[in-house]
Amino acid sequence: MIRAVYRLPGEMEEKMQERISVENWRIEDLRPDPGNPRKNDAAVPGVRESIKAFGFRTPIVIDQYGNIVAGHTRYKAALELGMEELPCIVADQLSDKQLRAFQLADNKTGEFAKWDTGLLISELDDLLGSFEMSIYGFNLKSANDKKTKEKDEQFVTCPRCGNKIPRKQAIAYHTDDFEGE
Repeated sequence: MIRAVYRLPGEMEEKMQERISVENWRIEDLRPDPGNPRKNDAAVPGVRESIKAFGFRTPIVIDQYGNIVAGHTRYKAALELGMEELPCIVADQLSDKQLRAFQLADNKTGEFAKWDTGLLISELDDLLGSFEMSIYGFNLKSANDKKTKEKDEQFVTCPRCGNKIPRKQAIAYHTDDFEGE
């Protein structure tokens, strides 16, 4: 068993008075929670490919008995890859109710995040050719279509001359001609 210790930063450390340690556990000693309400089978292929490409970078959170609290998808992907050990954080300082609440919170809070489409498209464009990002659920065609649409929306066609001109200019100088666009 390899043990690495991480300390929580500043004020958090004082409040928590705990040390977080990452331990490698044999995969056969880990048990998924049969009551986990999150259905994640559709996410396993993308996580599996991510582990193959980048390694296992996020530990699984377990209780002291090896019951998985957070990381069911990573666990399933690791099983498919034939991994024998997984990095785990043992949350033995939490009560059973705290573990269940953490499991729900860990799964739900990720749903609050939104993408900055412009930055996402820029990142995907930069990675194009280096990584196959569609296996992680990114639809590059729709991202490029959205980028093109956003660019096109910045211009309108002048009904008088047929040229594309910036929308702001059209609104400022040709308002009457651009009704409906």
